[in-house]
Amino acid sequence: MLFEENVHQSIFKPPTFLKQFFIDNERINLVYKRIGSVSVEEEEVIPVREKLETSNDGLDITGNPLKVDLNGDDSLGHIVKIQQRNNWTAQEAKLYPLSSNEARNVINKLIAKREHSIPIYCICNESDSRKIVILGAQHTNSDKMSCFIEILSGLSKNKMHLNFDFMKKEHFKSTKIQTKIDYLIKRKYYIYGYNLQSIELDNTFYTGCMAVEVIGKNLKEKLNGTQNMNMMLQVIVGHVTSPVHFLWQKLGHLQYYYDILNLPKSSINESTIINKESKMEEDIYKGISNLINSLEFMQKEQDTDFDLDNLRYTDFLDKIWDLLKNCEDLSTLRDCFYYFFGELAESENKFEISPSDKSNIARIVKDTLNIKITVPTLTFLQCLELLFELGLENLKNDYLAIFRHFCFASQDNILKNWNKFCNENLSDRELGRKTRTTIMQKDAMTNNEANQFKLGYLAQMHTAVELLFLVKNRIYLPEECNEVFIEKVYNEYVNTNNVKIDSNSLTNCRLEEFTFGLRSIPNLVDENSLDSCTVQMKSVINKTEITTAFNLSVLPIFPTSVFNGYDDNHKIKENFYVSKFVKVTRTN
Repeated sequence: MLFEENVHQSIFKPPTFLKQFFIDNERINLVYKRIGSVSVEEEEVIPVREKLETSNDGLDITGNPLKVDLNGDDSLGHIVKIQQRNNWTAQEAKLYPLSSNEARNVINKLIAKREHSIPIYCICNESDSRKIVILGAQHTNSDKMSCFIEILSGLSKNKMHLNFDFMKKEHFKSTKIQTKIDYLIKRKYYIYGYNLQSIELDNTFYTGCMAVEVIGKNLKEKLNGTQNMNMMLQVIVGHVTSPVHFLWQKLGHLQYYYDILNLPKSSINESTIINKESKMEEDIYKGISNLINSLEFMQKEQDTDFDLDNLRYTDFLDKIWDLLKNCEDLSTLRDCFYYFFGELAESENKFEISPSDKSNIARIVKDTLNIKITVPTLTFLQCLELLFELGLENLKNDYLAIFRHFCFASQDNILKNWNKFCNENLSDRELGRKTRTTIMQKDAMTNNEANQFKLGYLAQMHTAVELLFLVKNRIYLPEECNEVFIEKVYNEYVNTNNVKIDSNSLTNCRLEEFTFGLRSIPNLVDENSLDSCTVQMKSVINKTEITTAFNLSVLPIFPTSVFNGYDDNHKIKENFYVSKFVKVTRTN
């Protein structure tokens, strides 16, 4: 055995506390102790958008489906609270230190084995007066690196010029001589909220977090356009207090349909529950009759002030969706569809259907109105497929209305992506019959690939909408910055053929992170509201590169499982928590 049973090594991206010191390798070898049965390998430190939790709740189609409110109720489903803010993730809080002697022995053994050429970082707990929490090393054919991170006493927030002088002197202690220094300074300012990586996403007061990160090369330069400036966003997709939560509820209801459609056909019958919060069948019939007998024509959308409560003009199929989604089970749904198509076939009114709607339900309605077919015979599964299509189109059009408000580029690409899976299961020959006909009695009317893509695509649209409203409701961005932000959101989530969101995970809140560049930040941040600052100093002497970096932070950057031995000096409100990183790299 290379080392003790409870000592583990994992190869993954650097944890947040190492990233604070500009350690941004693609992969590192992290050595740590594990306490308890939960392994960090099981919950790897990976980018947030890759970590999509899947619901473990079994699908119950006998009377206890996913509970969603399709009316957009603004009341909070549960109490939200302000949780304790941390600078680390929940997974990082499961890391524990080795003793310093153990750490050195493990590092030496790993280097001797030469299994990895990637950097090794070992979490440790120094027993002497020095508070070293990280030891590291890397040996390659061209150079050798060693490093450590230690906790220092707090420094005053109000005397940054003295802090910089102190850092410079500390760097010269490592170089032994006064030499040229190349600086890299990273500052972070929170505008709204706080780091959300370590909290319960569905139980926090904040719907997101907004921070500005500024990277420059001059210790004393002010915030201006000469630096690299980024807006860093975190948004909780699906948070109960989000202004677009009613759209998330629609998405959740569609996923419930999708889950039923993917069950074995033998388990789907007339008693399959599709909505527990249903209406009486007679009320749905009455609504259908009133709609079809009214003089309802497709109207041209009028330019009005943007309002989430009245997103857009709702057309004929939108109103049918609003009625049929209230059916309790598949038996009721099929009866209502028969009633709908029967009333439609006998109506003398003409109802316009959007030419961009390529769905099966739109095609059947058009051909019924044009007397190409009479009332079709449908299976229970086909009825649910048609309802699913109605919901997909309804929600897609809601998102398009929002995108129009935010001046997204042409929506032709969105519709092209949306319709690329246009179903051709209903042949012109079958739809051309003018007798009561069974449509594809044995086959599905849609295919799973199309359904999965569209549901995932809607989830990406929703993520884009959450980000747009986070910024819209919390800050004012200069026009040029806002245009850059909107364009990047559009290209990342909407104008793409690549659906990255798993359609099986839509019922869970999840954390999405998004970063975009800023050309200027007037009135966005106050220099006195600095949350953290990392100052890196680098010097080269002969064949040796010496790097010293200091992290000053309002809150500790290391999980309490790694280090919790702060003295009274750190607890003074006017002081920063301070950590020091020293790295020496010698070229062979």
